[in-house]
Amino acid sequence: MKLVKKFIVPCCSTLLALVALFLLFGKCVAVVDTDSAYSGFQVIFGHSEEVWGKKVQMLAFCFPAFLAFIFLVAGIVLAWLDMIPFNNFISAGLLLVAAVLTFCFPAFINVAEEGLGAIGQYAEYSAKACLIISGILNILAAGVICAKAYLDKVVSKLLK
Repeated sequence: MKLVKKFIVPCCSTLLALVALFLLFGKCVAVVDTDSAYSGFQVIFGHSEEVWGKKVQMLAFCFPAFLAFIFLVAGIVLAWLDMIPFNNFISAGLLLVAAVLTFCFPAFINVAEEGLGAIGQYAEYSAKACLIISGILNILAAGVICAKAYLDKVVSKLLK
């Protein structure tokens, strides 16, 4: 049982969260009624395209999306640290906040001034499958960590 609590549960939650992180490399956000789509990391860190031979900054850095990325990484790291009190709840909370922020990527898109002409100021954005699956995997990773915290509590009561 100690092996399950110390290794297997954090390993499962880390695997789920890492898959969620790697899904952000796929096309996560699409511009409605066009063929344009952007990956999660393009939404977070910005993106430039070449338009008529000139490099145009389409998307600018997006701080709320960057927070989702930071919370996801912090949740993965905290899942492995046992020396911090309540690390399971903090890690699960960070992963849940990352999931909520991940689902909100289409609302957070920061179109650069140069890209307004190409994308349009009032363009609508929609979430694609990679983004939705990434958010769901974040929630599942948080659930696995909460299950670990619950197992810790139940096992400690049984052993008394």
